[in-house]
Amino acid sequence: MVDDHTVTRAGVVALLASEPGIAIVGEAGNGREAVELVQTLAPDLALIDLRMPVLDGVAATAELVAGTTSTRVLILTTYDTDVEIERAVEAGAIGYLLKDTTREQLVDAIRSAARGETVLAPKVAERLVARMRRPAPVALTGRELDVSDRTHAVVVALERGLLVRPDRGPNARRQ
Repeated sequence: MVDDHTVTRAGVVALLASEPGIAIVGEAGNGREAVELVQTLAPDLALIDLRMPVLDGVAATAELVAGTTSTRVLILTTYDTDVEIERAVEAGAIGYLLKDTTREQLVDAIRSAARGETVLAPKVAERLVARMRRPAPVALTGRELDVSDRTHAVVVALERGLLVRPDRGPNARRQ
């Protein structure tokens, strides 16, 4: 368990201490300590907060995932912005939970993540799905921005594969 707040860490450890099949093998107060502990102890799972001194949770996650152990990283944090979620997932976290998670949800998530299953808090999953449903903006080149009329716009769209020529589509007549 890695969290820079001693009381939070103690609370999570107390919640999990009596849980069969879950053993707390180490605690760290910052990201650098977490990386060193994982490299030494090689646990199945590291439970990490995002905001920590010395090395933040995203950087620690990236180092752990790239390291020599097969330790998986599960984020447990209060931060639920799109940017934070994406950074953690891109760094290699197998899951992302919020600190309002119930004891039962946390235990289930730890077991699932240790088996290699992705675990997301419902609120986090909703945010990711909503973000994926938003269409990505199409970036245009300088030349494409210089299109001066509709005919030229159609020609550029055909060249880029954004449009299919009527004589080459799936319903085109073959000669």
